[in-house]
Amino acid sequence: MGVAVLIALAACGEGGTSTPDNGVPANTPGATPNDLTSVNCPGRGGPTTGRLTGLGATIGQFRHGHPQDPNYTSDFGATIASGPKNGLHELSARCSGEGVIVSVDQHLDRPMTDSEIKASIISLGIAPSDAQFQSARPPGTCEILYYSSASIAVDPGANDTAGTFLVELTSPVSVGHWDPSNVGDLIYDLDESGGC
Repeated sequence: MGVAVLIALAACGEGGTSTPDNGVPANTPGATPNDLTSVNCPGRGGPTTGRLTGLGATIGQFRHGHPQDPNYTSDFGATIASGPKNGLHELSARCSGEGVIVSVDQHLDRPMTDSEIKASIISLGIAPSDAQFQSARPPGTCEILYYSSASIAVDPGANDTAGTFLVELTSPVSVGHWDPSNVGDLIYDLDESGGC
């Protein structure tokens, strides 16, 4: 499953740094979250300190809220039992070398609209409870939403003093294009250089 996450991240246009000139928040100066250096999350051990339980959490804190598959250590949560994502785990995550969750791919068990996602981003369980919408990148093959979070900014494990992250909304591959009425996956990322 980790390979699928890497393929999804690569397909979403890794590279480049967001700058204020193009209307998106800049990457945090000195932050270490970087998709190119992320690794499969460890199957056991790892740091357990911190208050976050989703994006930016230590692997130990993340495990408390999202059971880890012992065989596929980057897979978390329940297994989807029906529909086009039958058999997939609800979550796939990537860690920094220090054991911090830097990227989470959330597979939805049913399609949602982009408006539903925006209205329920916190209740979906990965974004911190204090996440504040900042801006959106006009849709291409997906839609990218930019958020800030004081919880991420002050958490030393996240190493993201600006507390910024993005959420990429994608339609199912079978749709073949961005459809705001048919969102199938979300990618939460501390590294804001992704794009679609």
